[in-house]
Formats: sequence, C-alpha cells, structure tokens
Amino acid sequence: MLTKEVIRQQRRANGGSVALDYVAVVEVMWQGRVEAVSFPLPVERDFLSDETRHRFLQNVNLSTAEKRVKGLIKAKDAFVTEMDGTHNIAVKSRIYWLLYRCVIFFK
Repeated sequence: MLTKEVIRQQRRANGGSVALDYVAVVEVMWQGRVEAVSFPLPVERDFLSDETRHRFLQNVNLSTAEKRVKGLIKAKDAFVTEMDGTHNIAVKSRIYWLLYRCVIFFK
C-alpha cells in the first residue's frame, strides 16, 4: 500500500520538487482555452483519513467529471470537519502528532 510519505519519497527520488507537496495544479477550460491554475494546498489535507477517502471513492459516482464534482461538494463539509479537527488536536498535542505520524509510517 502506498502511503502519502512513500509517494513523497518516490517523487523526491525521481527529481520531483518538495514544493510540489504544497502546491496543486488543475486544468480549467477558460474562454475556449485550457489554462493551468496553481493553488496552495492546506496543511490540514494530510489529516483526511484513508478510511474517509476510501468511503468517498466507493460511494461517489465517478462516471463523469460533473458527478464527481457534485459528490465532492456534498462530502466537503465532512472532509473539512475531519481534517480541521484532527489537525487542531495534532497542533495542540505533540504526543498525538508523533503517534499520528508513526501510525501513517507503519501502515
């Protein structure tokens, strides 16, 4: 199973920038042209559990981009609540932060 940390290590080993861990790029159709749009990724993104991510992928209709986006918009509040809550606990408790990182490392 590939964890986020393994993916990051592979990216770095293949010459990828560490900065790519903090920036996302999407392509958007704008005025008849495809434009690449970059945006910063929130630090809380690392705190979305694999279980929640898996449940979303199992339940959302992935047949079209429109249906995927609608499903993501519906799930957004649950994602944000989980990520913010876990991130806040990790920031306030160094022990929790270390345990959380160790669990991800050993998965």
